[in-house]
Amino acid sequence: MSNTIRLRWALVGLLLAAVIAIIFFMPKPSSLTPSEAASSPASNGACDAANPGVTLVVDFGPASEESPIQKCVSNFDGNGWQLFEAAEVEVEGTAKYPEFACRIAGLPSRDAQDCGENASFDKGYWSYFYADSDKATAWTMSPVGAVERDPACGEFEGWVYVAADDASATPSVNAKPFACSAK
Repeated sequence: MSNTIRLRWALVGLLLAAVIAIIFFMPKPSSLTPSEAASSPASNGACDAANPGVTLVVDFGPASEESPIQKCVSNFDGNGWQLFEAAEVEVEGTAKYPEFACRIAGLPSRDAQDCGENASFDKGYWSYFYADSDKATAWTMSPVGAVERDPACGEFEGWVYVAADDASATPSVNAKPFACSAK
């Protein structure tokens, strides 16, 4: 066997070893299951200093007649995706990206969006925001997905359904983040 062929086989072997290492040894962003996120039962309404926790806001968008959902989750320790289960709000990802919000609390309907391989942005989509005590009442569009954010006590996590022709939508609920006192 020539040196060139041996070198190619060595490179293929190294590449294969690297792929195996990535697949089996890299931590997965969703390594915690939602039930592993420590929390207390959710209550309706936003959290505040008297009832501290993380607030989940789900706004069905300006075209919907549904009122926004607000849930306060006390003692929450998890990521933004796990907050859905802790708040007892149903969320469904796509087949290809299970942690990409395609349907929240039944919107959009299965007839409007099948949540198959990928969501169809031309049919509308969920946009993800947060508000923390540094930003007062301003919503900030999250630069990362919900699995990558770990909301802290006093913060608000917001989702708004954006019609295909209204990319400027933000949650209609005013965020009122606050600093939690240490106990």
